[in-house]
Amino acid sequence: MAFDMIPAWPSGSSEVNGVKILYHRAVADGPPLIALHGLMGSGAVWSPFVRALGGGFDVILPDARGHGRSSVPASGYLYDDHADDVCELIRALGLKKPILIGTPWAA
Repeated sequence: MAFDMIPAWPSGSSEVNGVKILYHRAVADGPPLIALHGLMGSGAVWSPFVRALGGGFDVILPDARGHGRSSVPASGYLYDDHADDVCELIRALGLKKPILIGTPWAA
């Protein structure tokens, strides 16, 4: 799914672990919810879910390193690297107790 499929949600980026991580954010009242895409996707795959959710959460849709509009480093694609990026993004955004969800497939 292309980024032009994402509604006009604010976007931003954060430098984590030497990688620029781009994210879209559907800001609403409620707890932070980070939706993580699969191995071949980008944060855009969550757009239909966020629309159906209808608010109640501060939703963050990051593009993992090497995906979407995030940086494409030469290395650092192990699961631990991706997990470390998410942890650092949480710290960089100052999120308190975010809910994490992810796709169980390579979407």
